[in-house]
Amino acid sequence: PRHREGRGAGRQPLEAGAVTQTLDLLRAAMLPSRRRKYLARALRAGSVPPGDFIRLAKSFGIATVDAAYLDAYRIRLDLNGRSITEAVLARGSFQADLFARFAGNLPDRAATFVNVGANIGTTCLNAHHAGFRDILACEPVASNFALLEENLRQLGDATLTLHPVALGAKAEERRIFLNPESTGRHSLVRDFGQGAQTVRIRTLDEIAPARPCVLWIDAEGYEAEILRGAGEFLRDRCRAMCLEITPELLGPGDLDFIDGIGARHFSRILSLEGAAVPRVRDLDALREGRQTDVIFLP
Repeated sequence: PRHREGRGAGRQPLEAGAVTQTLDLLRAAMLPSRRRKYLARALRAGSVPPGDFIRLAKSFGIATVDAAYLDAYRIRLDLNGRSITEAVLARGSFQADLFARFAGNLPDRAATFVNVGANIGTTCLNAHHAGFRDILACEPVASNFALLEENLRQLGDATLTLHPVALGAKAEERRIFLNPESTGRHSLVRDFGQGAQTVRIRTLDEIAPARPCVLWIDAEGYEAEILRGAGEFLRDRCRAMCLEITPELLGPGDLDFIDGIGARHFSRILSLEGAAVPRVRDLDALREGRQTDVIFLP
């Protein structure tokens, strides 16, 4: 019989691929001993957009999935990781462009890379890919820390120091508020009304090695408090810094404090897009109330 061209004919391969992908997810849920095989096959099919893939996998009771990262590593993702998980499934990395901009301004890879709020390790993998071989990472939430350890275990040529702690202005214990639906957004500042976990807090002055370091902080509104516990570190050891800033979570005086650090310890401040600004408060994103990342350079 003749093949009939129709409005739906061009969609048939996509629909068939989506069915295959869904069946592999179902097999992964039903056969735990073969879960990795079926999840890998479902990811390779690639017919379902990442957001739909995540929702479908979660509906089958699947909590994590393994994926390629930067075509050089394997990473285990929490399916409640939201932006991190979707970015890795869609593009094979998270914030790799930002990290490349940061690292491109740092000719020396001998410094210790210090990652505060390391989550499951994407930034540490970015650092290793850029040539850093001495990595110190802090992540206070137990479930994230377990994935961080697992994801960095493959870095056999690196010196790794991993701390299951938060950092702050002083050593103490505090409650970190959990966001089970977005595991990259647990916060010491914002209460999501979904439970909390008591975590140990140390200071950068206490845990950072006595050698040159570069610093990356993503702490969901606690960045200024972390820097308040880093006076000696910033003065003597920190060569460069990337800082996430969320305007709605800034406390009184936090922006002035961060600008003071920029003026005292660094000579250049770059926006997320790479444009030079005289002060952090001059960033368009902050004026517009948007979360952004800021790079501080010598």
